[in-house]
Amino acid sequence: MKKTWLACAQLAPTLVAASVAGGCGSSDGFSNDQTASGGASGASGSGGSQATGGSTATGGSPGTGGGGMAGSPGTGGGAGAPATGGAPATGGAPGTGGASGAAGSAGAGAMGGGGVGGVDPGAPLPHGDPLPSAPDGDWTYVEIAGSKCRDGSPAGVSVRHGSSPNLMIYMDGGNACFNTTSCLVNDSAVGTRDDNVGIHDIANPANPVRDWTHVFVPYCTGDVTAGGKVDAVHPMVEGGAVQQFVGYTNMGIFLSRIVPSFPNVQKVLITGSSAGAFGAAYNYDRTARAFPGSVDVILISDAGLPMADQFLAPCLQQHWRDVWGMTETMPVDCVDCSPPNGGGVINYVKYLNDKYPTATLGLVTAEQDNFMRLFWGYGTSNCANINSLFPPGYPGGMYRDGVYDLRDNWATGPQWGTFLFPNDIHTFLDKNSFYTDSVNGVMLTDWVTDMINGNPSHVSQ
Repeated sequence: MKKTWLACAQLAPTLVAASVAGGCGSSDGFSNDQTASGGASGASGSGGSQATGGSTATGGSPGTGGGGMAGSPGTGGGAGAPATGGAPATGGAPGTGGASGAAGSAGAGAMGGGGVGGVDPGAPLPHGDPLPSAPDGDWTYVEIAGSKCRDGSPAGVSVRHGSSPNLMIYMDGGNACFNTTSCLVNDSAVGTRDDNVGIHDIANPANPVRDWTHVFVPYCTGDVTAGGKVDAVHPMVEGGAVQQFVGYTNMGIFLSRIVPSFPNVQKVLITGSSAGAFGAAYNYDRTARAFPGSVDVILISDAGLPMADQFLAPCLQQHWRDVWGMTETMPVDCVDCSPPNGGGVINYVKYLNDKYPTATLGLVTAEQDNFMRLFWGYGTSNCANINSLFPPGYPGGMYRDGVYDLRDNWATGPQWGTFLFPNDIHTFLDKNSFYTDSVNGVMLTDWVTDMINGNPSHVSQ
């Protein structure tokens, strides 16, 4: 199991030595509150790759580019290749979707063509083989056919079965790769670990998910699990070397194995820290659709949240879209998520707000998160220094204003809960301090317990 998010101290001397305003500062106060200054539509969907031992694979539904896990506006998918031992797949109807879909897992047939982009909210999500069983309490890493890391090496998930009928899908963090500096501190292949800290500690009685089954999604694609760009080349990334920004594609393949593995699940918590927080939120819609309607799918995003354009520069949002292929992975019915100015990612919050009025959706963050401000800084001065070695400073007060704007003006439905720490620490669920952290007398563990029980609330200083 992989755990790679980097604390500010671990970035020294690359970032810390830059004397970044709002970067790597005090962990217990506001000492860094300083002043600083549509992509194109997707390509045609192609047929699914051949899978071994599978049953009949079918092409995509109309409007989905051949039935891949996602597809942005494009021109429709072709037939999936015959699965070994199965009948030939039928062709996908003309659709609106992105690049070609990944191969189906063994036993499931090809996942169909159509792409990694523009999610059609009415498209069925294919199912593959269940994950292998294992004794409760032991982590088992499962390499998943068709998924891959940024460097093209195989990807997968770690699973630890529990006694509860509930499931937590935890998405790991570990920086992002979108320019020269950021890619230096982002892993491009899966690593492993076997400790059990923070929300993964099954020995701590205060852990509200200690007896749940945990699926841990390692992070090795550099795209906050939002990318759908195969064989990507960008001059700012690894000297123009070919990259596989396919985190969103991978998540679709993972879900095709996770969902049939737990047919009796009652609650699903999708969560993650840092880059994994963005990934959990970005993949919430498709995760909620993947499970039966009777399943309560809960979101808690830890230290990774979008902001309105006045706080998160549209030029930086557009850069991420271009590098990672996010235009091809944004839900097609989120009509305000990709406006012409390049911004608009904040509208995904409103999209979830309107689409899931009875769900439980939550955000945990520091008001002046010192690590996220490093990334936000690349958008200052209209991204004039987006590929500089050291990110320009981003003021803590401005980040704090963005946090409260998100809470007060975007995450406004009764289904939302927020837990805002009056400091600049980055991530909370993935540390043992998860069991001691509190704000205004409310323990973070109690707030998480309330969230998974359907009782969201807003906690702040």
